[in-house]
Amino acid sequence: MKKKKRLLGILLSLALVLGLIPGMSLTAYADDDPYAGIKNTTTVVKFDNKDWYLIDYDVSTVTLLSKECVGDASVFSSNQTNTYSGSAVETAVNNYYRDNISTTAKTAVNEIGMFLLTTDQTNTIGNAGRNVLKCNQASEADDNSWWLCSPGQDGTRAAVVLGASGGVNVGGIPVNYKLGVRPALKLNLSSVIFSSVNLSGGANAAISGGTATQNYFDMGNTRGAMTTVTYTAKTGYKFPETSELYKETNGITVTKTSDTVITVSGTPTATATSIAVPDATDPLADAKTSAKANLDTLQSGKNQNDYDAADWTTLIQAIANGKTAIDNATTIDGISTAKSNAESAVNAVKTKAQKLADAKTEANATVNAVNATDYIEADQQTVTNAKTTALAAIEAATTEEGVTTALNNFNNAIASCTTQAVADQIAQVMSEVSAKTGSGMTYTGNPIQLINTPTTALPAGYTMKYAVTTEKTAPMDESLYTTSIPTATDAGTYYVWYKVVGDDSHTDSEPACVTVTIEEQKQSQDEGDDTQQNPDGTKTVTKENADGKTILVTNYSKTDEQISQFVFKKANGTKLDLKNVNSKSLKTVVVPATVKANGKTYKVTRIRKGFLKNCKQATKVDIGKNINTIDKNAFNYGKKVKKVVIRGKLKKVGKGAFKNTKKNVIIKVQTNAKNFEKNKKLLEKSGLPKNATVKRVKNKK
Repeated sequence: MKKKKRLLGILLSLALVLGLIPGMSLTAYADDDPYAGIKNTTTVVKFDNKDWYLIDYDVSTVTLLSKECVGDASVFSSNQTNTYSGSAVETAVNNYYRDNISTTAKTAVNEIGMFLLTTDQTNTIGNAGRNVLKCNQASEADDNSWWLCSPGQDGTRAAVVLGASGGVNVGGIPVNYKLGVRPALKLNLSSVIFSSVNLSGGANAAISGGTATQNYFDMGNTRGAMTTVTYTAKTGYKFPETSELYKETNGITVTKTSDTVITVSGTPTATATSIAVPDATDPLADAKTSAKANLDTLQSGKNQNDYDAADWTTLIQAIANGKTAIDNATTIDGISTAKSNAESAVNAVKTKAQKLADAKTEANATVNAVNATDYIEADQQTVTNAKTTALAAIEAATTEEGVTTALNNFNNAIASCTTQAVADQIAQVMSEVSAKTGSGMTYTGNPIQLINTPTTALPAGYTMKYAVTTEKTAPMDESLYTTSIPTATDAGTYYVWYKVVGDDSHTDSEPACVTVTIEEQKQSQDEGDDTQQNPDGTKTVTKENADGKTILVTNYSKTDEQISQFVFKKANGTKLDLKNVNSKSLKTVVVPATVKANGKTYKVTRIRKGFLKNCKQATKVDIGKNINTIDKNAFNYGKKVKKVVIRGKLKKVGKGAFKNTKKNVIIKVQTNAKNFEKNKKLLEKSGLPKNATVKRVKNKK
């Protein structure tokens, strides 16, 4: 019976240990100490929906200090004593505990209830850091201090904490001051369960709802839900579309509800839970970073040794330019375009192997485009052999330079070969050369073109050259062949030799020949007349009158109609005066420097008065170089004359010689500077029209 009682006593003792305080061993000191990091810190701990600081703990209790003063300010004592027991401030503490701590919460509070701290307790807290002791001024308080339960230096003072600095005033303040009441209490750990949720991350976002750090005590052994925390991204920022942080950890879930909002909520299943929240980022900045990283990856995939130095520089510059364009982009599409352009530019830079392959492809195409059958029969085998050699050399080449050499050798090998098309074109050009015939092939005293030149152009690399002989024997001296169109002056028969001459890469054609004749000039049937056939088919007849004093120069058209007649009067020796010009159509009157008649050459030195009487339609007069005298009123009938050319040195200009020409007549003096000034003075002195202009025209060299 005694053994049974002893065994029952042991069991009851175990029951007391395990049953009456079931949370002690599990809650106070589990695997980690959950309170060490928050003791005597300003980390808020929630209990009974109020804010506290944890200031002490042991194996079975935690001591909490109200974060702020509670209720209204109170005097320490109304009877000038500094004993806490029975004081007015104790009553205030008890009343707050009675009215503001819930009934359920009171079951977890140690039997001592709510109390004020002592100076020893506050000094211990202050040694760890005064921030816990600081608080705001209580309502209706005389200053920002709060009461301790310890007496001051005399019977009328009680110790206080200075709320602004956290310093402890052991000497105290008079007990009749109204100061803050900041109570503390102890919780039995067997009656509560502690939860700590710490959130990190969430940069570039505002937090609302709960705080990032939540420490709280729930009654009993059932944990309560944390206060939901909402992260709202700053304007222009977004949370990532996917993240490994969107998950549940110890009952706490991180949820992305939109591009700009994340919520953290749930009921923790562990004492301490740390949660990382994704940072909100600027999509434009992220896109830029990603795009530039892609370009870096693209570059890292290239081997510098695979490129020529200049091409590698181009590639690196394309990367740099792409990054600059990405940095300057203002939209996602702009970034994408800049990245794509840079990638295209980089990929367009070819490696040495790619360039060699391209060169070979292009060279092979060039060689294969040449068909031996396009060449004259004599050159076809040469072209075929050159192609075979070139294609083998191109295939064997290990550098672009080698490909170029092979292609150049091929072009040189076939350069002297003639295609059938070129041969046909040369034959056509040769066939178009013919001798000139007709009225224009009569002696005039001037050079006459001997052949009709080809109208078809020669192929590149070829030139037509001509030589002229008086015997039908091809010239042996190559220097006699020139590119000049052949001409001759004297009457007779000429042999024009012509051939197509190739450059260093082309062969010459065989010379061909045409026979050309320049006829003797036919004499006029009128005795004493000098008739000159002009190259354009017209003719000029010079005749001296029977009186021996007048020479007539008459110009006829191709149909023998008179165009004009110049009447000259003989002067001293072999000098002539222009007396009259007869023409109904002549607009430009050319006064000759000399006239040939009856084997003599006469100088025309003078223009007489009214020489345009029978040529009033003339608008331009070109005066020969031997004219030195212009008579008074010479241009009496030149009302339409607006341009005059003077080619000689004047000695005399009669008064009013030019007055009847156009008012704005232009007189060009084609002589040297010295003679120009003399001519100009004579002209101006004669009396020119109001708006006349005299200007010099330099002699042509």
